[in-house]
Amino acid sequence: MSDSREREDLEALLSAPGWLRLLQYAKETWAGDGYAQKLKLAIKDATTRGENVAEAVQRVDAANEEVNAVLSWPRQRVQQLTQHETARTQAAQPSLSRRGVL
Repeated sequence: MSDSREREDLEALLSAPGWLRLLQYAKETWAGDGYAQKLKLAIKDATTRGENVAEAVQRVDAANEEVNAVLSWPRQRVQQLTQHETARTQAAQPSLSRRGVL
């Protein structure tokens, strides 16, 4: 798959209604109150089971980081592909020099 095609596909994904719904759901589930609720539940469960509370909190935090990484990947990838395309375009253009082509 070419970089330009991949970029176009990802740009289409980023503006798709289903993707926007997924982002909204993830925000409700993992940001703000949703994150706080997940932490409280992890603490409660760890306490009930006699497990290490700090480890339970770390697991929730690690899961949150992974969710954020997956959800931010398409936008980051578009930026990378755009930079690569720009660099290739600039490299393909002849260098303008007062001395002409070397």
